[in-house]
Amino acid sequence: MKLLKKTTLIITITLQTIWPNSIYAQNANTEFDHARKASLTQKKHREIKTILIKDISVSNHDYSVALKTNSFISPVESDLNSIELNKNHKELLSLLKKAKFYQLQNEDSLAYPLYLEISHMAYLHHWNKLEKEIIHYSFLKLSELSAEKQHYWINQALIFMPQKSIDKYDLSNSTLREYNKQLQQISFLKVLIPEEFYLYRLILINGEKVSLQQLKKMKFPKGTTIKLSLLSNSYAPVHRNLSVSDLKNYITQPTLLVSGQCDSPEISESYLPKQPISVLFKDHCFYKAPNKNKSLQTRLMQSPQAIAKKSSEQSLLKNKWLWLGFALIAGAYFSQSKSTNNNSSHASNTMGKNGPNTPKITPPITYKDENEGTYDDL
Repeated sequence: MKLLKKTTLIITITLQTIWPNSIYAQNANTEFDHARKASLTQKKHREIKTILIKDISVSNHDYSVALKTNSFISPVESDLNSIELNKNHKELLSLLKKAKFYQLQNEDSLAYPLYLEISHMAYLHHWNKLEKEIIHYSFLKLSELSAEKQHYWINQALIFMPQKSIDKYDLSNSTLREYNKQLQQISFLKVLIPEEFYLYRLILINGEKVSLQQLKKMKFPKGTTIKLSLLSNSYAPVHRNLSVSDLKNYITQPTLLVSGQCDSPEISESYLPKQPISVLFKDHCFYKAPNKNKSLQTRLMQSPQAIAKKSSEQSLLKNKWLWLGFALIAGAYFSQSKSTNNNSSHASNTMGKNGPNTPKITPPITYKDENEGTYDDL
């Protein structure tokens, strides 16, 4: 909690320094209060909820009822939580804070690589609006700190986030003029929606949740990178970075999260969440997957007898005195065998091929425990 308060204070002060009149600076505490509550909710879900996969034979209504009446979380919600948690939000704020500190100390040469590092993070994650503001601002600061590349960095800021007003930033008049000039020249493109997109329940575009209807109307700056995530409760998630032209021609091959029937299902090997998994099939058949198992091909679980046997075998293999005893016995055996061979050498010469053979060592027989596996009741 102390760390959260400290982080809240840092971002509030930083935002007020960068754009003091911004509503984001004024409401930074509120933003982080919501983020704190969301984080606590996500933690609770991760601790107690099982992911419920929806087989394609199940109706949306039956699946929705199953989610509400049991302690389950949908794959879509689980994926959204993972996307949020994997964001390097803390590093983003830390880099911005250091860069602003060096600029206030007139150490632009030290601030430049920090803004540059922020710019490299632009398309790594699905950033929220506040985080995009920080990245957008960093592009513009790079344009001021490298006059020979001013046009390039302003263009990068525009294709990343073509917002019309940047008066809230602490930028020079020349930067503002160049920005507004390029803003008028930037071209936007629409994209055709691939048919496969209709199989997914949620689409994320550069951090925004969009419906198919919204996506049809969206325009993207020419030359921008689109961070795309396709999420579903029945198909494996898709995460791609694409250009606008690539999105037009993008073809995805949806992979089912689960296949087979309720009595013998298999989960896609590409889907390995940390949370436990259950599957809902038609006729309200629930299947509980073995924990931390890549496949659902079997529901066999070890019995206490099998576990005891395995433990006993491992103990024997690790017993150095047992191995020493084996070595002594083997040594005595070979010594006696050598003596016997020497004493019977004459007999061997007279008896020829039909003489007595040396004793054969019979390998140990491995017995299978019939009770090694038992089926779990569902």
